Amino acid sequence: MNYVATLIAALSCGVFISTYTAYILNSAQTASDQKSSGRAAEQKQKRAVRGVIITGINLLVWFLLLQICGFTIEFLLYALVSTALLGLSVVDFAIYEIPPQFNWFILIVGAVATGLEYRNWLSHLIGMFLVSGIFYLIALATKGNGMGGGDIKLMATVGLLLGWQKILLVMVLGCILGAVIHSILMAVSKKKHLLAFGPYLSAAALLVMCYGDAILQWYIKSFLTIQR
Repeated sequence: MNYVATLIAALSCGVFISTYTAYILNSAQTASDQKSSGRAAEQKQKRAVRGVIITGINLLVWFLLLQICGFTIEFLLYALVSTALLGLSVVDFAIYEIPPQFNWFILIVGAVATGLEYRNWLSHLIGMFLVSGIFYLIALATKGNGMGGGDIKLMATVGLLLGWQKILLVMVLGCILGAVIHSILMAVSKKKHLLAFGPYLSAAALLVMCYGDAILQWYIKSFLTIQR
């Protein structure tokens, strides 16, 4: 029964986020693009393909989280956030901007998670400001060229959800993914591309939601435990 409920909810969320993503991208199109019938037909086809891909990935992520977390409150919170991360990644990759609605949604879920884990509220609060503060300093130092405001807010909201230890892990993994994958994309296309950091941070956040505890335990055991 849990799997059936998860299937229905994941499909519904996937369809919703793909529709909302298409709406945002359509709003970002120029007037000239909208006037061209050939362009409109091409965009319609791309939206259909994108919608299927988003829904499929969302479904896979939800079932992966279900296997790891079980049918728990943690699963429900992470599943909802994973859908938002997926949507903002698609938008950021397309227009290099993270719509604030996604971050507001993650912030609400993060506040709920903090309330449910009120005994660890300080960890969540520190998580909200730790990496986002680092990114903010980078933005100041580079006059806004090194880090976008959407990325800063994303790390604040995800940090509130995950706590300070896991958000640090998100930052490290996101930087690694961004450096490696972006370099490969530029090498393959032989062109310079703007770095949309949101998708890599989102992918890292998904990895941490799924395997964060295992990664942290491995790190502590391998590097911080004194061998006798």
